[in-house]
Amino acid sequence: MLSSSGQFIQKLGKFIEKIKFTQNIRTESELELSILPDIEDFIQKELPTQDKDTPVFYHHGTTKEEKLLWSKSKTLQTVHLFGSNVSDMFIFHHKIGAVTIEFKYTKSNKLTSQIQRAIGQSIIATMRHPFAICVIVYKKCRKIPDARIF
Repeated sequence: MLSSSGQFIQKLGKFIEKIKFTQNIRTESELELSILPDIEDFIQKELPTQDKDTPVFYHHGTTKEEKLLWSKSKTLQTVHLFGSNVSDMFIFHHKIGAVTIEFKYTKSNKLTSQIQRAIGQSIIATMRHPFAICVIVYKKCRKIPDARIF
């Protein structure tokens, strides 16, 4: 039987897998920005908080406030191993603990090296946090990008 943390992680992973990406994504930053509203909505529905002043979800941000929260979250999420390692998105909630989300966006001709890098970064994240979700999105020749959750 899965814990509530494990159930949340599986549900989030399946949710991310089902997101349809547009063809106009060209970079990892654009990928993160395109998926951000979906993940924010998912977290608000699945992890309600009583305290509106305590953030649950951290990301690079688009506003000054979001960027400040991201900077402050680094003490919660940074893993020190041969330097500092920070995830692309980070969730911290008293009910489930910490979850890192690592994104990689690549073209299919560079897929192997990006898979290695993404999995390595996710493993490093689990040295400090109980959960890491690794999302690899790759663009096939003339097709819509495809995502795989590992």
